[in-house]
Order: sequence, then C-alpha cells, then structure tokens
Amino acid sequence: MWPDNDTCQVTMAFTSLTAPPLPEFPANEFADVEKQKFIESHPYLFHITTPIHINHFSELLTTHPNRSLVKSTCKGLKTGFWPWAITVNLSAPSIVDNATLQKVRNPDHLWFMREQRDEEIRLGHFSEAFATLSPGMTTIPLWVIPKPHSDKSHLVVDHAAGEYSPNSFIASDEASVHLDTLHVLGKALIKVRERHDDTPLVLFKTDVSQAYRRLPMHPLWQLRQIVTICDHHHVDNNNNFSN
Repeated sequence: MWPDNDTCQVTMAFTSLTAPPLPEFPANEFADVEKQKFIESHPYLFHITTPIHINHFSELLTTHPNRSLVKSTCKGLKTGFWPWAITVNLSAPSIVDNATLQKVRNPDHLWFMREQRDEEIRLGHFSEAFATLSPGMTTIPLWVIPKPHSDKSHLVVDHAAGEYSPNSFIASDEASVHLDTLHVLGKALIKVRERHDDTPLVLFKTDVSQAYRRLPMHPLWQLRQIVTICDHHHVDNNNNFSN
C-alpha cells in the first residue's frame, strides 16, 4: 500500500495554505427584510451554539499564513456559517415544506426520532418546538436507517431531498473539503520511523464526536433547516453531515 516510489499526497494542512476564505451570506439574503424581522422577533429559535473555545482556537492559529481563511473560520464560529449556496431563485415558494416526504411509520423509528429530538434540544442544536411555518422556511425530510455493523439506528437529515432543497442551491464542485486518509497517516508514520529508527511511537486517536454538529449555521441559513417531528417544528441551528 505504501511503495517507496509513492508520490506525495496533498494533505489538509497543505491545502489550508491556499484555500479561499469561507463564504459570507449573500447580499440578497441580507436584503430580505421579512426574514431579518422574523429572526429578530424570535431570538429563542435561532442560536449560535458551539463547544469550541473560539479565542483559544484563534490564538493557536496566530502563525498560520492564510489569514483570510483563519479569520473567516473564526467569524463563522461566532456568527454562524453560510455554505457555498447561491439562493437567488425567483420561482421558489416562500415556504418549502419537504417534510411531507418523510413517511416514518415504524413505531420504533418514531420513538427513536423523538429520543434524538430531545437529545438535540438538550445539546442546544434544535430549538424549542413551534407550530406554524413562516415565510423563508424550508423543512428537511428525516429518515431512520440502521447503523452499519450495529443494531443501533441513525437519524438522517436529508438536505438533498425534495424541491428547492438546501443542497440544490450549492454547486457540486463547491461541496467538497479535502480530508486526510489513513494512507496519508501511514506515509507519515513510515517517514518518522525511517528518521528515528528506535524511538518509541505513541499514536492516539481523538474522538471528535459529532464533528459537523460543532459548527453553528448563520440564522439566515437556519431558516432553511427546519425539522418536523410529531407535528412540531424545530429550527436546526447547526451543521449536518452532507450539507
């Protein structure tokens, strides 16, 4: 798997040197007075929640040369991130209710959805329940699937399902982030062993649980992340895998 003549693979650390800054929310969203008023009048629905210590995170990146990327990342942690989404679409209805697509009938799955909802509310990822959708909102279909190699279930928040889904506003060539692989890790370990033949090596794995859920989304994007469980709506305040 790691031949001697293997060419050097690009690492995430290397791509961070030239990666563009993370996007700001677009002007058309900022100019939408109706959305702005709704967010301002319902602050209990829209939260910026992350366990990341932002100031310390920023201090650790003081010497990183790509300042625009660092600044945009720290700003996103403070005010919420906006994905690479272009939301100008004059044909889109004011309310998109794709939750009508979710057809969960299995009692065990319904129980699991309620259990997950309660946990997400406890973690500050879901807002409290509300009854009526407002202009600018998009509901996201939910599914329950079995976890691979396990008897447990997994809740899927499907940002690609339905018309005018959140992912439909994001170009496919923008929706990618370079992540290091085990192949890259193996090459690094081999290089260290070649340079330090008899030095003990300790390899540890940090369990970054719910890594994507640590990223808060901008309130203007949170409007497009409404989940419906047991006929009650909740604002999903944080990022989801595959968004």
